[in-house]
This record gives sequence, C-alpha cells and structure tokens, in this order.
Amino acid sequence: MTISIKLARTVKDLLQMAQTEYFDAGHRTCQGCESAMVLRWVAKAAGPNTIVIGATGCMYVANTTYYTTAWALPWIHTQLSGTGSAVVGTAAALKALMEKGKLPNEKINVIGICGDLGCADAGLSEVSNALTHTKYNFLILMYDNESSANTDIQETTMTPYGALTTFSPSGKQVRIMKYRWKKNMAAMMAVGHPEVRYVATAIASDPIDLYNKVKKALEIGGPTFIHTLDPCPKGWGGYDPQVQP
Repeated sequence: MTISIKLARTVKDLLQMAQTEYFDAGHRTCQGCESAMVLRWVAKAAGPNTIVIGATGCMYVANTTYYTTAWALPWIHTQLSGTGSAVVGTAAALKALMEKGKLPNEKINVIGICGDLGCADAGLSEVSNALTHTKYNFLILMYDNESSANTDIQETTMTPYGALTTFSPSGKQVRIMKYRWKKNMAAMMAVGHPEVRYVATAIASDPIDLYNKVKKALEIGGPTFIHTLDPCPKGWGGYDPQVQP
C-alpha cells in the first residue's frame, strides 16, 4: 500500500513537521515516564482534528484532574476495559453525523489509548472485537509499562518473565517471581485479526519511527493497532532517571 503522507526522515524533519504541542505541560506523570513521551508524539502526529479516548489507567489519572488536563484535543474517558467499544462507537457516531450532514465530511482521527492491563488483559475481548469493524477508522494504542502501574505495580500478562511485582513477590524457596512469558500482543492482533489494516510496535526513544508509524496508521484507515513499550520508572526498583546513563 502506498502512503501519500510526508514522513519524517531525520530529526530536523521531525522538528519542522511537529512543532505544535497537543499533549502539553501540566500532566502529573512520574519523572522519566515514557508513556507521557509516547502520547506527546502520538498527539503531534495526529494533529488537531483528533478525538482521544483514554481508558482508566496511568495516563488517565496523571493527565486529567478536576477541571484540568494536559490534552489540547477533545478527550473522552472510558472504563478500564472499554477502549474497544468506545472507539467503535465514536467512529460510528462521527460517520453517521457526516452522512446526515450534521458534521462536515472531513477526516477526524479517533485514537483509543489503553495500558497493558486495560488492553492485553481486562480489555482484550473488546479490543479484539473492535479490530473486526472495517467500516470505521480508528487507532488503538497500547502503552505497555509491563505492569498495572496505576494500582501499584501489579502483574499483568505483559509483565516479563522473572519480574518482581506486588502480585508476584519473591520468596525464600521460589525466587523466579513472574514465571510466565510475556504475551505477544502485536503478533496476536496481526495474525488473529485478518481485518486489521495496520499493526506496529514502537518506542518513544525513537520518535521518528513512532511519529511515522502513527501517521501511517491514521492514513491507512480502518482498524489499526500500535503497541508501544513504556518501561515504568516507578515500577522497576532502583531505576532513578536522574542517575541512569
């Protein structure tokens, strides 16, 4: 498939193309939070004609308090497991309003963001169902900090083998802690959902790659999915962003 949009090739390209901030200062994420950097570049890539849907999780609690938010875009909160139905419902409503002439017939990006607990665990069935709806255009992004970080670093199916969490404590007899391998969400979404139009993985330490993949997903249209890896500085003990190289 040919992508007609202009993609960033260098850091200079990226800075010229993405100057406006749509995820701005004022959030309350932890120092060194990669999920905040992910959302910043996702919002830059999407631009102003965008509706963001956020499930309960770190990026809901940290980015929205009473009467305040870091989002400079229309934003909707949904329940922990509600990302799939919320993005399909929003995209369907926009399409219906445009067909009835109640909204201008223009491209409006619908992006659902959910953590690994809200996407790979509690919300998996809804996300899976959403990716079968080819009539609607939306992107589901899973920010994977490899734990349920919002509720004090509990184990999820995205927690890596051997990790220590509050749900997988170490002991004197068994020291392995988390004893199951991490779920391969990107492969599951790609192989198990023939209707999905685009699946990618990304990380904020490569903003050019992340920015371009979000651009591609939104340009391709239909149901799309991106999995970002967001190591949580609060969760993995001994990680201090001030002293790490």
